[in-house]
Amino acid sequence: TDWKLQVCLLGLILVGTLIIHDVKGGILICIASLTLFFWQVQDSYPQQWVELPTIQTPISEKISLGSLFDGEIAGVMYPAVAAFLIICIFDISGVIFGLSSLAGLTHDGESPPSLWPFLGSVAGTII
Repeated sequence: TDWKLQVCLLGLILVGTLIIHDVKGGILICIASLTLFFWQVQDSYPQQWVELPTIQTPISEKISLGSLFDGEIAGVMYPAVAAFLIICIFDISGVIFGLSSLAGLTHDGESPPSLWPFLGSVAGTII
């Protein structure tokens, strides 16, 4: 079978083993070791620390607001956007609740008001 799948499963076992043995930073250790392993095997080391994406064509050619009202495209687009929105809301809410629980900020199972994390996510999405 595919060797990449076997390495990923081995990495999953490694993460589980490190977590069971309470190794601090076990997930990070596993991510770093698997990354270095794949770089070594595929001989595809990064050439620079940060690389900004390049846009091949102008954004105006990619985005068309007319497709919002096209029934054929909208039938596919609206459910996908709604699913992404719901996933984002639950993801941000879960992170807020988890971190506020770890910090001891929850009272009676409720986390503090969370307007700013949601606005930060909106700003990061726009940028």
